[in-house]
Amino acid sequence: MLVLQTRGLGAQIGNAFSVGPIASIAGSLLLGMAAARYLNPRMLLVVLHLVGAAILLALPRLITPAAGGSFVWLLLGYMILYMPTVGLANTIALKSFGGRVDRFPLVRAFGTIGWIVAGLGIGRAGLSASPQVFTIAAIASLVLGLYSCTLPDVAADAPRSGSLAREIFCVEAFALLRQRSFCIFIVCATLISIPLAMYYAYASPFIGATGIANVGGTLAIGQMSELGFMLSMPWLYRRFGVKARSAEASAPR
Repeated sequence: MLVLQTRGLGAQIGNAFSVGPIASIAGSLLLGMAAARYLNPRMLLVVLHLVGAAILLALPRLITPAAGGSFVWLLLGYMILYMPTVGLANTIALKSFGGRVDRFPLVRAFGTIGWIVAGLGIGRAGLSASPQVFTIAAIASLVLGLYSCTLPDVAADAPRSGSLAREIFCVEAFALLRQRSFCIFIVCATLISIPLAMYYAYASPFIGATGIANVGGTLAIGQMSELGFMLSMPWLYRRFGVKARSAEASAPR
């Protein structure tokens, strides 16, 4: 968001980052959960990335104080298209692995590696505060759309017997909140997302204000630490992992 601050749109930073959570709900529900049950996941992924690339190409021209509102609305449109692609990519990967879902963590790690490469590349090129970051993102989205054509052609999830509204609003998932452990997990995930959102929105303007020129490369340190923890998770679970409760301890009293 250093781009918005340096172009006189600092007041729009909060609005710009608010579209992400909104889009993750709307896009993931309408496209990721509903449409994926009736459309081919691979082709849906192709369309979302290609249309998203077209939207990203239009964003740099709107990064002006006069067009700030239009920028936020168009960004919301892009995010609604982008958010479901994460779940769709996971669906294709997991279905392709079949019984070898244990390979998924390694594949997921390459997403973080890509994030690191992007951050280091943007920072090294001196584009951390340039609107051209959206052009680069558009090129990446175009490449992803074309690459998605080569992914395995997995079948869409079969519609369940329940109503479409129940699937869209995750009625079965919300029922899991009755379980104490799951409810605690959701509460903790929600609370930790509050400072995380502040970090994503204002870390780059803060680092830029301190005089650091390579903002993108500096922020990539966070993804490097994430990758380190991801790679150490198997060892940590073996060493300090969740211990199964004994039958005697779990028996009702």
